Amino acid sequence: NGVIVPPCKVGTRVYEIVEMPKHTFISEFPIVVEPYQIIYKNIMGATSCIPFDAIGKTVFLTKEDAEQKLKGGVE
Repeated sequence: NGVIVPPCKVGTRVYEIVEMPKHTFISEFPIVVEPYQIIYKNIMGATSCIPFDAIGKTVFLTKEDAEQKLKGGVE
């Protein structure tokens, strides 16, 4: 019916898996939700945008899910 329901609310914190040349870690960010994407300031202070379909792949709604992905448990 033309209604878009975002997967999370404004102000929710998301967890991104950050891959660097020598190590990988999880970063936590507060977000702003727009109609088709989530916007947040990344570790370097730059604004990043992710589509909703990236949730569960590279960005997670809980730290536990992000940690599980790092261990190879989330597909």
